[in-house]
Amino acid sequence: MSLPAVVKVVPGRTVFFVCDLQTRFRAAIHGFSDVISTASKMLKVAKVLDVPVVFTEQNSRALGSTVPELDVESLGPLYLGAIEKTLFSMLTPEVKSLLKERNFKSVVLFGIEAIARVRPAINSRSP
Repeated sequence: MSLPAVVKVVPGRTVFFVCDLQTRFRAAIHGFSDVISTASKMLKVAKVLDVPVVFTEQNSRALGSTVPELDVESLGPLYLGAIEKTLFSMLTPEVKSLLKERNFKSVVLFGIEAIARVRPAINSRSP
């Protein structure tokens, strides 16, 4: 498998994807508080660099919503929403549509369930 080259974060062309940082994972993920701390820092970076942010939530009825420690309201218009999903990939039809509409060319992925969520999103990306 060949991954895309590392590129610069270009405001207006880059979006941050936050993967499944949900309340029910708190007890199940080792080092969850560290993951949340890192994600909080990434959200601050998004504000500084003016990069929009999309959250995904896997089956939120069962797994809860995004943890409250992540201050999505502080993102203001950079917060593009939390997208419900049942796919293992973050690249749902709704996310694909958002990428196309906004002409995003690069994505910064972070969160949990990396093997189950992030890698399939990379593998299923549109050319």
